[in-house]
Amino acid sequence: IKFGTDGFTLQPQDLGRAMARYFVKFDTMKVYNDLKCDASFSSILDVLSRAGEYKELVLRRGEKKMLNTINGLKEKIKFPLQGKVTSREMKINVLIQATCGEVEINDWSLKQEASSILRTSTRIMKSLISYLIEKRYFV
Repeated sequence: IKFGTDGFTLQPQDLGRAMARYFVKFDTMKVYNDLKCDASFSSILDVLSRAGEYKELVLRRGEKKMLNTINGLKEKIKFPLQGKVTSREMKINVLIQATCGEVEINDWSLKQEASSILRTSTRIMKSLISYLIEKRYFV
């Protein structure tokens, strides 16, 4: 927020406007600061999977086996995670890649979460693009 020259008026900054336009949480905008100007697609996926909008998702014990199996599909998963899926962020990363790679998800609850993640991620990616343009990473 910028204060006007009179000291009473407030003006939002461009990043605050982007947060309001795309309904993005402040925690998500803080995660964007981890990106470098030469970020790879896998690091963008990592940032996307750590967004504050996914805080309500949990990694359930029964899902780990299926997520590890999906993560092991080398022909469908472009950026497989090292080791086993052990966190919410890893779960989100695998589900995004599985949906983009057209992997058949047989578990109904995982399929619903993947659908929800993809709906939210389009909005988050739009805000990320606005953030990167504001930081002049695309100039």
